[in-house]
Amino acid sequence: MEDFKVNSGTNIVDALANSQAVLVSTDTVFGLCALANTRGEKKIFPFLVYKMDQVEKYGRVIKPYVYDLVKQYWPGALTIVLNASDYSIDRKLCDANKTIAMRMPADNFCFSFLNMLNSNIVCTSANVSGQVAPAKVSDIDERFLALPHQELYDCKLGVASTVVDCTGAEPKILREGAIKL
Repeated sequence: MEDFKVNSGTNIVDALANSQAVLVSTDTVFGLCALANTRGEKKIFPFLVYKMDQVEKYGRVIKPYVYDLVKQYWPGALTIVLNASDYSIDRKLCDANKTIAMRMPADNFCFSFLNMLNSNIVCTSANVSGQVAPAKVSDIDERFLALPHQELYDCKLGVASTVVDCTGAEPKILREGAIKL
């Protein structure tokens, strides 16, 4: 587990398992990750997933076009918003609208620790709300550097993910990002 050593000398998987937020490099922009015990009522923080059966566990009424989107863009810079499953609703893992967002990162480090931890992980960009999300190590706010993190490297894409609402009959882009649909 040497690959998961963090700045504090602990293990990033252990830090997450001990309910600590961690700073990670991803394929898009730097992220703040934490275990998802319950979710906020207003803001959707996407789950990071590493296999399709997680999508089917947390989401429900998955439209055929969703499978087409994830087949084409996952792993990658696509975040999908689905209606939450009863499992997610019962555990308060969704927002007030009973929706849930998910993304499968195209980053080997993220993919590895998600697989190892095998828990509900939420991730949001490592920036103060309203500010640009950092993609270069030199742009990270020093407050976030105090969090446990692995050896940081510049993010490959440098642009946040594209967010698509997949709750309706047709996909609806909520945020333009790295993927152009």
